[in-house]
Amino acid sequence: MTSFTTVGYGDISINTKTEKVFCIFLMLLGVIGFTTGTSTMTNLLSTYDTQNQKLDGKMVILNRIYKEFYLPLKLYERVKKSMKY
Repeated sequence: MTSFTTVGYGDISINTKTEKVFCIFLMLLGVIGFTTGTSTMTNLLSTYDTQNQKLDGKMVILNRIYKEFYLPLKLYERVKKSMKY
């Protein structure tokens, strides 16, 4: 906690109750900020992974269609580019 909130490791100490309350508030704010940041990053990575997984599934289907129905290469590449976009 002390590292994240930059309150210190005891080299500068608190002397009054007001300073103590301020430091506790600052530490809690640091915890909330760190938790929010970590949660947001985890959510973004999870969403990104899910989208990539869906795209990979669609690409597998497109490749099967390309091979089974002998689609023209130009059409295949355009559809593939459109799906990635």
